[in-house]
Amino acid sequence: LTRYGGGIAQEIDAAAMTVYVKYQHYDVEVSGIPAAIGSLEDADFAGSIRVAHWMIAWTLRALKRGDEALAIQLRLERENAAAGTSDVYVFEELELLYRSRGDSAKAEHYAALRKAMK
Repeated sequence: LTRYGGGIAQEIDAAAMTVYVKYQHYDVEVSGIPAAIGSLEDADFAGSIRVAHWMIAWTLRALKRGDEALAIQLRLERENAAAGTSDVYVFEELELLYRSRGDSAKAEHYAALRKAMK
């Protein structure tokens, strides 16, 4: 798996989009994907791994599994901060997740962070 590096993120995204858009199958099992990505963590693909985890969280949000998606996006925000970077797409997802929970204050906080990056 480490041989493929960041390409695995594209495969995960393609699979998630196929299930979601084409079939609208909301009970898809995503639990094995983080374990597969985890095997890349020692291979110096930190940015690609964060992208892959973002894709998992995006898919979980689309599957109406907001608690799981929120936990991943918040972890990504912390990891990005520790790496000295930020990600407009993480902020966008956090905004959407908090809006779906009715937490407009947190949603607006992430909207402002997102807008500041553009």
